[in-house]
Amino acid sequence: SAPAGGGSSARVRFSDAVVASMAPAKLFAPFDAAVNSIDFDASGKLCVAASDDESLHVYDAVKGEHSGTVMSKKYGVALAKFTADRTKAVAASRNDWDHTVRHLSLDTNAYIRYFRGHRDHVTSLCMGVKAVGTDAVMTASLDGTVRLWDLRSNACQGCLFVGDGDHTIAQFDPQGVAFATAINKSGCIEMYDVRTFDAGPFARFRPTLGDGGVGGGAAAAAAAQPPLQFSSLCFSRDGKYVLANTRRGKALLVDAFSGSVDRTFHGHPFSPASPTEACFSANANYVAVGGTDGSVHVYRTVTGKRVCTYGGHAGVVGAVRFNPRFAVLASAASSVAFALPTISAEEAAIDNAMDDGDEYVDVVW
Repeated sequence: SAPAGGGSSARVRFSDAVVASMAPAKLFAPFDAAVNSIDFDASGKLCVAASDDESLHVYDAVKGEHSGTVMSKKYGVALAKFTADRTKAVAASRNDWDHTVRHLSLDTNAYIRYFRGHRDHVTSLCMGVKAVGTDAVMTASLDGTVRLWDLRSNACQGCLFVGDGDHTIAQFDPQGVAFATAINKSGCIEMYDVRTFDAGPFARFRPTLGDGGVGGGAAAAAAAQPPLQFSSLCFSRDGKYVLANTRRGKALLVDAFSGSVDRTFHGHPFSPASPTEACFSANANYVAVGGTDGSVHVYRTVTGKRVCTYGGHAGVVGAVRFNPRFAVLASAASSVAFALPTISAEEAAIDNAMDDGDEYVDVVW
C-alpha cells in the first residue's frame, strides 16, 4: 500500500515498536542505472531521486506516487537537493567533461543558474540552513576544493583547498555557523567556522573504528590505523553529533565538539568498493544505513542496537533518507522504495507517552 490510502492519520511517538515494524510499502519502477541520491523537501511531502541514467524523478511521499521526471541527457545528474522552494533543485553533473553545478526548475525542466568552477567530479552537495541562508550551497570536488555558492549569483562565494584528487564530503551544521569536511586521504573530519573558513579548521579529528576519543591518549591508536574512507556525513539536528559512514562496515557517531567516537553501528553487509549512506532520523534518535545486499538497517542511536532490518532492493542500497515529518524511510538502489510502519494505530497509541527527548512523526494508515 502507499503511504496514504485514504485512511486516518495520527501523530505518534517514533518509538522502537514503530520503527521495528517498518517494511517496504512502495517500490517504484526501476531506473536504468543506480540511484545516486535521494532527498526530501522541508515539508516531507516530496522526494527527489537522481540516477546515473541521467534522470531526476520526483515522488509524492504522502500519496506514494511518482509525480514527475526531469531528464539531463547532455550532462547527467547527481546529488540532487531541494532548495527552500520545493519546485526547484540544485544538482551536480555526472560526466567526465563538465563539472558544473546547476539550479533547475522541476516544473519546467529549465536551468535557472549555472555554478562553474570545479575542475573534477563533484563528490558532495548540501544546501544551507536558515542561519547561514537558505540560498547557500556548498559543494566538494575531486579537484580538492570545497566551494560556497549563492543561488542568486553565478559567482563562487568562497573556495577552500583541502587536497587535490581527494574524495571529500562537506556538510553545514544545523545552526549554520560551521561546516564539517570528511577527507578520505587523511581520514580526518575537520570543522570550520563559516565566517572565517579561510583561516583553517578550528578543530580536526581523526576517528578510529573503536569506541573512545581520538584526542589525548587515543592519538597514538588513531595514528596506527590506516585512514578511514568516508562514504557519507551528516549532523544531528542539535549539532552535537556527526554521523560518518565508512567503507569498512561501520557508521560512526562522532561528538562534534570533542571528536570522540561515542557509538559505532555495524552488522550490515558492506563492501569497500560499494559505498553506502547513513542518515539520522529527524531528531537523531535512529540511524539508518544501506546494505550492499539490498537491505536497509535501522539502529537506536543511544544504544547502537539494531531495531529494524528489511530487504526488497536488488543491489547496493547506496542512498537512504528519513522523512523529516512523516514516518517514511526512503531508500534506493536501482529503484526507490518507501518503507512505512506496519504497526496498527491502536498499537502505536499504547506506546505514545510524552517525553521531551522523543521524536514524533505523522503516520497515515
